Amino acid sequence: MLPLIDPLPLLVNRRAAYPARIANQVRTSGGRLPRHTPGRRNFPVFALGLFVAASLAGGEIGPQEIKRFPAGTPGLARAVRVDDVPLAHTAMMLGWDGAGAIKGDARTQAKQALKNADVALAAVGSSLTRAVKLNFYLARDEDAPAVDAALAEMFADRPVAAAWVTTALTDPAALVGVDAVATAPGTGGRVQLASARTLPSGLAGAHVAVLPPGQRIFFSGDAASDKDLRGAARKTMESLGRTLEWMKATKADVVQVKAFLRPFAEHKAAAEEMAAFFASAPVPTCVLVEWATNSPVEIEMTLAGRPEAAKSPDGIAFLTPPGVTASPAYARIATVDAGHPLIFISGLYGQTAGSVRREWLDIFGELGDILWETGSSIRYQVKGTYYSTTQESRRLHGEIRRVYFDPARPPASSGMMTKGVGRPGRTTTIDMIAMPVPPPAKPAR
Repeated sequence: MLPLIDPLPLLVNRRAAYPARIANQVRTSGGRLPRHTPGRRNFPVFALGLFVAASLAGGEIGPQEIKRFPAGTPGLARAVRVDDVPLAHTAMMLGWDGAGAIKGDARTQAKQALKNADVALAAVGSSLTRAVKLNFYLARDEDAPAVDAALAEMFADRPVAAAWVTTALTDPAALVGVDAVATAPGTGGRVQLASARTLPSGLAGAHVAVLPPGQRIFFSGDAASDKDLRGAARKTMESLGRTLEWMKATKADVVQVKAFLRPFAEHKAAAEEMAAFFASAPVPTCVLVEWATNSPVEIEMTLAGRPEAAKSPDGIAFLTPPGVTASPAYARIATVDAGHPLIFISGLYGQTAGSVRREWLDIFGELGDILWETGSSIRYQVKGTYYSTTQESRRLHGEIRRVYFDPARPPASSGMMTKGVGRPGRTTTIDMIAMPVPPPAKPAR
């Protein structure tokens, strides 16, 4: 059984929780405030959950100053770099009210979904005041401004990295869904799963799972074919299970399963197969996204490594299981060793509408800028999710990433065809996790 918690509402001053050292760095960086830095308002919010101080043993979190950060996007950080500390991952939250119903416009639903994510995080002692990354799922591209308004209202004094994609949702009344990644109190060396009594039980899985400090593992999307979605989901989970065994990991090490499905109307069947895979073990957090291709399913995983895992020379490794052909475009598995930070980068979009090629060039140019500013590089990208709405966009992505990526060190990734990317008029977006370039090793005496 998962632990259940009835979170108590707590009014907190989020400005007061902002780490003083990070705020100091922002104010003194270049003698000016970056455009995405919160103003001087005292912005109280209603945090549902257990409030814990924002500074954690092992590191602080904060938005990174990005020179090309666009104006007029309060609440959004281009990237957030976080030390090797526990990271809570929620399942996708919809805008359920206290009675379990979903009502209101997109902005209302976005705010309620975020509050529900806060409730889920409270089950492991975390809250949205510790958020480092938000993933928004929109039923319609045109609702992106309403979601951005909710983001600006609730995160004005603590910008977070965020990404958007357009997808069908599991409730026909839902316009917005969100999942969150936030720092959490220490949980030892194992994955911790929990759920909250006040949230709907959902189709399968915990409301929140904590990735402990240590090695972090990212599986690229795996896809097995079958005559229907249920069969394809079962076979794909079995394939992922073989990869787990090769990594000497167990089902209890899995933090989150993200599945891309078609037809989405049969999402319950896929969720049931995902839950059945874990059998007697607790089911981790699950996120379901509509896949606009002819294939029925692709599934990726995030999991914790074993304490005894061997370390890589520079803290990151790109792996290919036996019997699988290595690709110069993506790694089947990427691992980040204990002690190395992660960098969560906001979803990137081209600045020029109407030209798919120009969109991709804009995106990779900005990605390079962000990696530079956060102390990373193209060779230290860890996990990417690429969303495209047209075959031309997908084809051009396959070409351009071979130019920008090191074929010996491509990130783990999933390439998705979707009905939208969360921005009207755009055909593609990238959602990326990276790590900083490690400092050079000290010469032996």
